[in-house]
Amino acid sequence: MIPQKTTIESHLQSATRLSVVLPHTDLELTRAALGEASRLARGLHARVTVLAVRVVPFPEPLDPSRTFPGLQDLMALAESAEVPVTINIVYARDWDAACEKALDNSALVVIALRKSWIRTREEKLAAHLTRTGHTVATVAA
Repeated sequence: MIPQKTTIESHLQSATRLSVVLPHTDLELTRAALGEASRLARGLHARVTVLAVRVVPFPEPLDPSRTFPGLQDLMALAESAEVPVTINIVYARDWDAACEKALDNSALVVIALRKSWIRTREEKLAAHLTRTGHTVATVAA
């Protein structure tokens, strides 16, 4: 009886673990966000997921058997992290909508930003996700 109780408790603990998601836009920005996410997740035993969205134009089918450009570099980056990292590849028509649908509302989203005079794609994504109710943390790259 006791092993079953331990199994249920460990399952409940893993179900309530914090989830940290990093939308992948650029390898250098993902590296910066992964460094911050690793620091945050280390003491919290959080799940870290890199969300890689591939936008496919309309006439082409949404075929998950396609290759993802830069997957090998992304996998090498995930393997070099201090915490276990999962890579989630999503094929979609719209980048922002795919990020919004793939994210859980309780997840912490970490986005690295570059300094720029104009609003970058990452800043627009952070603002969009914040407006839709997600918790977003930005990191300077």
